Amino acid sequence: MTESNVTQLMVVSQAAPKPNQFTKKVALYNADGTVLSMIEQTTAVVVITGYAIAGTAATLAATDTLNVALGKLEKNTAVKTSAILPITGYAIAGAAAALGATDTLNVALGKLEKNTAVKQAAAQADFAGADLAALKVELNAFLAKLVTATLVAP
Repeated sequence: MTESNVTQLMVVSQAAPKPNQFTKKVALYNADGTVLSMIEQTTAVVVITGYAIAGTAATLAATDTLNVALGKLEKNTAVKTSAILPITGYAIAGAAAALGATDTLNVALGKLEKNTAVKQAAAQADFAGADLAALKVELNAFLAKLVTATLVAP
């Protein structure tokens, strides 16, 4: 049998060719010369019977079956979600600091709370240091003007 280029090819899936059909074996290659891999899909929907969540978080491997890959993905998602969402272990930062791009949620919350506390303490100190007697004089003067003021309609 001689080698020839195939310009058209029909693939038929059946148990055995019928006696009146002409059949010829062909080898298919990609443009780079590697053998073309053809996977036959036997069902319209891939059933994931036997699927189970993986016991530990792991990366996907090229050799994983669909069931194994789904199990790994679900375990990895559960591990990452439980590591991110709860703020157990959260503590107020020791010193005021800017948020960093690599801060975890717990660290960022700790920094924000510390920064808020520092600014609140500074504001309270500013108010506490004000001359209360001078404030009373100014307030009374303002109130006196308000009582004697004539209201003008706009």
